[in-house]
Amino acid sequence: VSSAQFLRNNGGFERDGGVIGFTSYRAGESGVKTWQGTVGSTTSRNYNLQFRDSVVIYPVWDGFDLGADTDMNPELDRPGDYPITQYP
Repeated sequence: VSSAQFLRNNGGFERDGGVIGFTSYRAGESGVKTWQGTVGSTTSRNYNLQFRDSVVIYPVWDGFDLGADTDMNPELDRPGDYPITQYP
């Protein structure tokens, strides 16, 4: 298991989402992982995230697995998105 995973996150125009000042120690897979492409029929892309002042120590595979879909702009309509009021 990765220490921190991002799936369908948008850090916003202020880019205040992401991994900032984080230390991962002996993660089972990646220290930090972003998803790309699709999961089932729903996009899993992340946007506007920042990764800084962080370190991964002794991961099993990779420290930062920051996958990206090239030539992709943020989608105007992300299938499967719900307003925050619909989350528990």
